Amino acid sequence: MEETMLFHLEYSHTADTCFKNDKKTGEIFFGQLRKADEFGVTIKFMVGNSMEHTIFMLIEAKTAEGIHEWLDPIVDLGHFEVTSVIEKSL
Repeated sequence: MEETMLFHLEYSHTADTCFKNDKKTGEIFFGQLRKADEFGVTIKFMVGNSMEHTIFMLIEAKTAEGIHEWLDPIVDLGHFEVTSVIEKSL
């Protein structure tokens, strides 16, 4: 079994660049998200806060390089923070 890593991804944009006002940019952004598997990335879940123009994801990836390659075409559409995380049992 191939090892994978977990990452918390936070994406934000400004009200001026919101997808609500620019449908074409939203299509590009979400189109690239749908290609995650091509880069060895799985989106485990995604939630958002439209009032803060922020999307949060837990992603699983084979390599950090795969995440960078996956996000590279859309990196200029906002601000990305990617943090490695580990699962904890209570």
